[in-house]
Amino acid sequence: MRGWVFAGLLFVGSAQATSFAPMSMKERVQSSDLIIEVETEHVDCRTPEGKVLEPGKDCTGPGVNNRLHYVAKAGNVLFKRGSIQVPEKIEFSFQGMGITTVPDDGYKFEKGARIYFLRQVQDQLIPLHEAFFDARMDDKKEILALIKKSKKRK
Repeated sequence: MRGWVFAGLLFVGSAQATSFAPMSMKERVQSSDLIIEVETEHVDCRTPEGKVLEPGKDCTGPGVNNRLHYVAKAGNVLFKRGSIQVPEKIEFSFQGMGITTVPDDGYKFEKGARIYFLRQVQDQLIPLHEAFFDARMDDKKEILALIKKSKKRK
């Protein structure tokens, strides 16, 4: 079951949800400090305090303040700005819409690589809006072409 339609984002360690306008692939590439292939390893639903919710509990939706929490293994670096340290695992929590209860059999997610677009804010890497799941490996050729173009302009 997927819960990948988000109204806003909440980053780990942040106290506020933020809404963003959709970004084009070009804008994502130009705004990123790190573009990396990853493979999702785990997803669950957590309370704002970090407690993992059991199956059948409300996860997201109107009046519910829980987070979808993802853990992914880092892979190929497609683009890196400066001396950013590439983590082995990337974890993010999102407050979003899409799933209202935790399924009885837990969350299912597609195995396989995704592409994350990340920005460094102070010492923390945060994902760019709408880039969390919609960039799949079939977008890789377009992303690499945009990276190449943006490097030429600098």
